[in-house]
Amino acid sequence: MHILCVDDDPLVRNVTCDMLRDLGHKVSETSNGNQGLSRLRQTGDAIDVLITDIRMPGLDGLRFAQIARGDRPNLPIIFFSAYAPVESPDEFYSIRLQKPCSLGALDAAITKMASRLTPG
Repeated sequence: MHILCVDDDPLVRNVTCDMLRDLGHKVSETSNGNQGLSRLRQTGDAIDVLITDIRMPGLDGLRFAQIARGDRPNLPIIFFSAYAPVESPDEFYSIRLQKPCSLGALDAAITKMASRLTPG
């Protein structure tokens, strides 16, 4: 799958992207919501899953996801945060992972999102 990872912390973003690549995914990455939105719009439907931090300066992850969903209503989103739980805008097409997470937890979240992409 092609996954877009958006996180303002370079260390967290690098580790997350490395984990995603270890799981066999193609990864694009950006450091903020505005760059993420631009990347999504450039790649069209090529992005299968979005992983975004929630708290970022400027365009935060929740607002970024809301705008992205305006373009792609069924885009699976994994909210990745070290902070207290927040409501997901759409429970069917989004889930929340606590930072830091294990490789297994990340893989399970992506598998869960991928299962929602397939009909049936």
